Amino acid sequence: AQEVFSMFFGGDDPFAAFGRDGARGGLPGGVRIQVMHGPGGGAGPGGASPFDAFFGGAAPGPFGVVDSRRGRPPSRPPPPARYDKLARGALVVLRNLVGAADKNDEIGTVESYDDARGRYVVRLQDLDETIAARQENLTQILKGVRLVNLQAANDALNGKSGALIAERPAGSSSRERRFVVHITETRQTVAVRHENLLLPKGALVRLVGIQAKPHLNDTLGTIQTYDSDAQRYGVQISPSDILKLKPANVQLV
Repeated sequence: AQEVFSMFFGGDDPFAAFGRDGARGGLPGGVRIQVMHGPGGGAGPGGASPFDAFFGGAAPGPFGVVDSRRGRPPSRPPPPARYDKLARGALVVLRNLVGAADKNDEIGTVESYDDARGRYVVRLQDLDETIAARQENLTQILKGVRLVNLQAANDALNGKSGALIAERPAGSSSRERRFVVHITETRQTVAVRHENLLLPKGALVRLVGIQAKPHLNDTLGTIQTYDSDAQRYGVQISPSDILKLKPANVQLV
């Protein structure tokens, strides 16, 4: 496992994709920005390695898009991009499977999403086979998470970046989530709460605690930007809508 994860721990700026100083990296034309208020007020398969998405290769795209490196256009128009599902090529770790418990902790790559069954088709790296899994049985592997708001003995780790590689319950009877992060600089692994993570572009999140438009709660969206001055994520929920949300209003799915 150590050799596998060492493939994508690098020293690059995890928020470079967001633009200068992590803020307002530029948005496609026609996209609407909305500021939502929560509690407290205020404003693919076939490549040499699925880890290529983290280095130099093309980032995972919407389902059905042909890799431009193949040198030929798609044979048919790609389906509309989706922001409520994991992208094709996204890296995940299987967890909490019951019927296929032997597959727990296996690393895989998302190939597609089956709307009729409500399951992702995931190709497992080591086994070279596919499995159909629900969202709740997948943890996103994310390069570029940043640690924040750590207290006491872990205060020195604030601002450090690394890769989210797994998820664990806080205890045998606890439903609280702990996220396992491998820190690039110190090469150590820590388990932290959700509020201790600053999430990178591309993370799939659930909207929670929105008071201005409560009907948006439980909507899924994809993080596109982070404004470090305003401390707001830009979360895209449709081709034309990006919501500006406080970290407390997003939850990693």
